[in-house]
Amino acid sequence: MLKEQKMKVLFDFEKLNNILKSFYDITTLRYSAVDAEYNVVCASCGASDFCTQINALPEGHSRCVQSDTLAAKATTINTRMQIYRCHAGVTEAVIPIIGDGEIVAYLFFGQILNSEESIKEQWLRAKQFLSWHPDPNSLEASFKKLNILNNSKIKACANILRACSAHIWLDGVVKTASLTDIQRIEAYIDTHIKDEITLDCMAEALDMCKTKLCNVAKQHNTTIMNIVRNKRIREAKKYLSETEYRIFEISEKVGIYDYNYFTKLFKIVEGITPRDYRSQIRADIYKYNNS
Repeated sequence: MLKEQKMKVLFDFEKLNNILKSFYDITTLRYSAVDAEYNVVCASCGASDFCTQINALPEGHSRCVQSDTLAAKATTINTRMQIYRCHAGVTEAVIPIIGDGEIVAYLFFGQILNSEESIKEQWLRAKQFLSWHPDPNSLEASFKKLNILNNSKIKACANILRACSAHIWLDGVVKTASLTDIQRIEAYIDTHIKDEITLDCMAEALDMCKTKLCNVAKQHNTTIMNIVRNKRIREAKKYLSETEYRIFEISEKVGIYDYNYFTKLFKIVEGITPRDYRSQIRADIYKYNNS
């Protein structure tokens, strides 16, 4: 389903996430997709411990956003890809998605150390970059746990994602149009419906503070957790009416791993249990087919 995004770009979030999750499954490298106005629209859930610690501080988060934005701005149609060292001293890469002769979005991956340079040297350099941090030494252990690749593998991963960027445009995964904050939130939930969804994870992926997330939901007379709940129940209803999955399997597919809680929640929202809902749908179909 296509949803609107800022800067007049339409993203098919389901297709985009499937492509990028495949990249992650093969490489285990964290990714994000960013629109042409440098807003994160899709990202792997959960940054590395190193990046999480940095982003926990307002200045660290600001520096991360600025670093990625500057890398995107330095990328041109002719550049095709850019491998760079971020503000915290780790290797990142950005690949533009090009359509109709202009950059419509960007793909990022990274949080990598380079195996062709000693980890000690990389940490000493990173420590200099992190001079603003109140206790940079506290980051050393998590820094040394980052993925380690050599130059050729980093470039190979960038080439794979570059090929994906062409497919993304040609297959209509990204088209031209515009997105509100509530649509960005809903798109994130749609993408991560099977995952544990928290305000922290959502805030990081969408580059919104938790207060803003809650205020956006409040403007629509709801809460983030209500949006998540309703989307999960809506997806469950689709599985109940269109598939033969057992109810506990459906519960897991919509991100609720406690079967009893799923049944209770479904009844609160719909007024009947999942089992009764399925029976009712099947009875209605039988009645229609035999009328």
